[in-house]
Amino acid sequence: MDRLKDLDMSIKKLLRDAMIAKSVVIGTHINTDGDAHASMLGMAHMVRSVNPGAEINLFAEHPEGDGIGRYRHMYEGSPFKLNDNKKLEFRHDLGIVTDCATAPRLGKFRNPVLASKKTYNFDHHEGNTMFADENIVDTGASSASQMEAEFLLANNADIPVGLANILFAGMYTDNEFGWGMSPRALRTAAALSPLAETERVIDIFNSSTIEGEALLRLADRIYAHDNRFLVASMDKNVIKNAGATLRDTFGISTALINKRGVDVAATFAQQPDGVWCCSFRGKNGYSVIPIAEAFGGGGRREKNFSIAACMTEKDPSELLAFIMPYVEHMFQNSKKNSINPFMNQSGLLIPKMTLTDARIKGGIILPSTQIVSPPETYTIH
Repeated sequence: MDRLKDLDMSIKKLLRDAMIAKSVVIGTHINTDGDAHASMLGMAHMVRSVNPGAEINLFAEHPEGDGIGRYRHMYEGSPFKLNDNKKLEFRHDLGIVTDCATAPRLGKFRNPVLASKKTYNFDHHEGNTMFADENIVDTGASSASQMEAEFLLANNADIPVGLANILFAGMYTDNEFGWGMSPRALRTAAALSPLAETERVIDIFNSSTIEGEALLRLADRIYAHDNRFLVASMDKNVIKNAGATLRDTFGISTALINKRGVDVAATFAQQPDGVWCCSFRGKNGYSVIPIAEAFGGGGRREKNFSIAACMTEKDPSELLAFIMPYVEHMFQNSKKNSINPFMNQSGLLIPKMTLTDARIKGGIILPSTQIVSPPETYTIH
């Protein structure tokens, strides 16, 4: 049975469970993006279509004071509202997590959502940890919104213009604003676009790359390695003084990776609480996903292009000391993805590695008991 048929059957099973649920909670990852909001709303629409009487609650955690920013328009005219600052007060019959590769990325809503009587994990990321009772994970999809759109289109469902706008926006923003779409995603977008006000969606979200270019000039520190690896760092004061929010920095990595000759790019942007939001891009076959996974994050790959993100309390100089051996290894290794320097000797990924419990030498990370020499420090200029 092919992947799309498996996906179709799995979503139908989810909707059968939704038909008998009196209460449904839908959550997504922290520091939400367009696909997170779109896939939550799309899922809510599908649940409502099979169970009009169900109570449906949407939850997501955001940086303090950031709200949902430019994604607020997705909720205009929608019967569903985002309850991002409320506690879950009871156990729901059905809990659905969209666009989230690991349970910790649910943030403060992790335990309440996963305490539902039955849980579903609906995602497209590589490295998904299959943390729910039922896991619908399609790594061949470019976004969770694409998975929902494909299901609705394949089943000739009625897709109102508002829902089409939301799903199209989720696909568009989760694929480098159209630049990183796979052929499969492009086919889905082409089928969905006649139902959506695509010009309005694109006009709203095209501003991200423009903002990224503008904010790039305000970066307080920039590091370049061999003109192939670029890093921009912005602390919380720089972001605040620019009149921007953390979400406004999301286009910076795109601006960097589009520079001529650059193969790997990263942005370190500090939240108001001091935690650093790290965004990575890789092209020409260089995968940045292991970098994010080592810090508890994740990402996805589209042929020769990769996108990843993570959160950490480490400052940029410490991050570079950790990241640089892997980047140098990739550049020196003609096969690019043949060896993962973030694997230990048993071949297992070392989770949430920090400089306090590991030492870096020769591009290989091993437990601190095996290597006693301190890591080299890379300073951002």
